[in-house]
This record gives sequence, C-alpha cells and structure tokens, in this order.
Amino acid sequence: MLLESDKVVRYSSARKCQERDYSLRTESIIDDEINRLLKQGEDKAQELLTKHDEELEQIAQFLLEHETIDSDQFVAIIEGRDPLFASAVAVDEPGPPPSSGEADEDEGSVDGSTEPEPQAT
Repeated sequence: MLLESDKVVRYSSARKCQERDYSLRTESIIDDEINRLLKQGEDKAQELLTKHDEELEQIAQFLLEHETIDSDQFVAIIEGRDPLFASAVAVDEPGPPPSSGEADEDEGSVDGSTEPEPQAT
C-alpha cells in the first residue's frame, strides 16, 4: 500500500514538478534492472560483432566497391558464396553497350562507320 508520504516530488531541469508513486528503493531497483538489461544487450551486440567480423568486413568491402547491396547479395556473403552471382539483378543486367569506337572489325566499312541493319516489322 502506498502512503502519501511515499510519494516523492522531483524537480527536473525545466523546473517542472514530477510526482512518482514509488520509493527511492524501488527507483534504485528499477535503475539496476535497466542498467543490467543495457549491459546484457551491449555484451550480446559485442559478441555478435566479434563472431561475424569476417562477414562484416566482406560486406564493407563489397559496399566500397559497388556502393549498394541487395538482400540476396548480403545473404550470399554471410553464407560464404559469391555475391555477384547471388542476385538476379546482378546476373540479368546486360553489360554496357560498346562505345562508337569499339565496333567489330567485320562490321562497317573501311572508314569505321557502320550502317544500321534493316529492322523486320
């Protein structure tokens, strides 16, 4: 049972009063539990980062080289596969078209110009 004397009034930096319905001992228990949970989460995060350090380095290197990564590529790196062959986007994209100076020798005339092929309609 909470008595009126157990209520504590605290002044915040904004000078507003805050009333709480628990004792300083309860506040200490709550603070200890919050600190325990935060420490537990920090330890788990550190453990996961250390455990997967190699994969994280590979992901960072891939991003430095390609600037983006999709979920299939990410999973491929985690699973130890080549990320360039994991994504349908990476495999299905056609290569860049050849520039005007890179025409095959068999195509075009002696001066290097090419005539467009007739299109079937």
